[in-house]
Amino acid sequence: MISIPLALSLLITAIVLGGIRTFMNFQKGFGITNIFTLYYLFVLVDIFIPALSMLLTGEMPLKGSHIPIFSREEVAYGSIIAVVSFAFIYVGYVLTISIFNKKSQASFRSVRLHYSRTIFLLIFMVTAFLITQFDTINRLGGPLEFFLSMVKERRSVAFSNETVASEFITTILGVSREISMGLCAIIFAERNQLGLRKSAWLILSLGLLLSLTSFYRGTILIYGLMLIASQQLTFQKYSLNVSNYQPEKFFKYIKRQKRKLINIFILILILMTIFGSYRNVFYSKGWDNAMSQKEGFKKEFDRVIEGAGLYSIVNIVDSFPAKAPFLEGSSIINQALRFIPRSIYPNKPLTYGAVEITDALGYPPTGDPVTPVGEAWANFGFLGIPLTTFFGFLFGIIEIMRFRGYFQYLYVTVGVTIVLEVSWFAFTGFMSWLPSVILFGLLIPFIVKTKRYS
Repeated sequence: MISIPLALSLLITAIVLGGIRTFMNFQKGFGITNIFTLYYLFVLVDIFIPALSMLLTGEMPLKGSHIPIFSREEVAYGSIIAVVSFAFIYVGYVLTISIFNKKSQASFRSVRLHYSRTIFLLIFMVTAFLITQFDTINRLGGPLEFFLSMVKERRSVAFSNETVASEFITTILGVSREISMGLCAIIFAERNQLGLRKSAWLILSLGLLLSLTSFYRGTILIYGLMLIASQQLTFQKYSLNVSNYQPEKFFKYIKRQKRKLINIFILILILMTIFGSYRNVFYSKGWDNAMSQKEGFKKEFDRVIEGAGLYSIVNIVDSFPAKAPFLEGSSIINQALRFIPRSIYPNKPLTYGAVEITDALGYPPTGDPVTPVGEAWANFGFLGIPLTTFFGFLFGIIEIMRFRGYFQYLYVTVGVTIVLEVSWFAFTGFMSWLPSVILFGLLIPFIVKTKRYS
């Protein structure tokens, strides 16, 4: 029974200290797009609050037939491990920021988008996406089969990657979509700042449409983060120019920007809920368990408060090694094989990464999260928990990009999305994110220009 009061103490401490750090970040003007703030809010909603609620009430609502009901002691044990992992990630983040961060406001101010080149790159990336998307649809048997497979199975089309060509197409599909969404976000922010609202909203709509093609509501949220981060970037650039000699105009602009960011956030949440509700209905029909639209909406609302990350952690800690042997790094090491076509490496595993863990747990193909601590435990048990510090180092390095010349555009687009991808799918999310960052990092010098200030 000692684990329950210990878990409660650790959870309350983590919530309070994380909340203080988040408040400080907001006071500094970083807002919700600060990397630590994003991760803390995700963990707060997905792990800490559900754990606190279950420990205090003694109730663990039924999530699905594939996940058992756990006792309070089991929830407490998983919660303790989650808090310890959160501490390791935070330490890695703080150390990286403390050692390497030297903010340069001069280079931050001087870099601007080259609009015509950015539009050209957007057209190129959207074209690449459309070509690879149509090829993927044809490869999966046509539009209807593609739709049903994405709604019912909700797994990556990478399972069909047998040849070099199919592997290349799948990689380009994901990379071109994510970069296109990022370009739409930064173009929208810059155009909107200049008062060119018609063209700005057209670009915003294009990005939203691209986010819907993944059939994951998380992609909509990722696009929303890109929009908010890009809006903050233009706001910070503008405030550096007018705050000292036009204070009245500056404060009016702050209020307008806050309303704009809140509106974007609310719009994204509404779209996520609507999209997720309809997807739930189609998904239930695919498994001959049809639900009404009202039931689909209720299920989507429950997702926000059910604590999927907590369920996953508790289940993984309970299952490894009692019901399944430790993976001993295979879900991480096998990620190096994901870009090798099966025609070249016939013994390539059918499943790897997060899917290897969810398959061992007997989960259906629904994209359940594994979380960084869940993956660390599934591979190495207690010894794996310190390895989550890697993600703290990663978050710190990305945060440093915010004020580093043209890397600021990398941060507000594909950079800021790393939190969601890692929080859901750990190292698998990191490997899915990496190609977009590498390619966009190489392309950014092409779309920026330097403006000299006297």
